[in-house]
Amino acid sequence: MNHPNLDTAINDLIAAIRNITLGSVEGAVIEAAGRELILNWKDSNGDDPFGPIDEGAELELWANRQEKLASE
Repeated sequence: MNHPNLDTAINDLIAAIRNITLGSVEGAVIEAAGRELILNWKDSNGDDPFGPIDEGAELELWANRQEKLASE
């Protein structure tokens, strides 16, 4: 992620989801949760000191990250 606070939030979200035993649906839950976090970031982080995110770029980075995780 390009935005430092969004990156921290995404990593915390992934860690929290992985702490729950979800089995085969874990990847789908992480993908959907991360996407929703990015899509809703501006709604609750308008005063972020790092400024606004580029939603399109962050969604693309998120998709690429998911592809890498799936191939590992």
